[in-house]
Amino acid sequence: MNYEEIKDKRPLKKGQELGEQENYVAVANENGEIYGLSAAVFYVWAMCDGKTTVEEMVSKISQDADIDADELKEPVAYIVSQLLDTGLAVLEEAAE
Repeated sequence: MNYEEIKDKRPLKKGQELGEQENYVAVANENGEIYGLSAAVFYVWAMCDGKTTVEEMVSKISQDADIDADELKEPVAYIVSQLLDTGLAVLEEAAE
């Protein structure tokens, strides 16, 4: 999914944090599959509260990291897509 397709969606994280390792955070999806998330991916996963849209995530990350929002749109959309593919998140439609 690209940013335009996903910006109004509200990702909701699934699974459970298992603990920090040296270079990643271990997270298991609801099927028990374990994934090692980098700090950036874990940060996005942690923001998936089912209330915050992808567009709002990009804005917050932009402010927190002092990075232009346009540079973050596609990377954040890609991360969310990967979280969906692995069962670590589901999408919800933004309320109109």
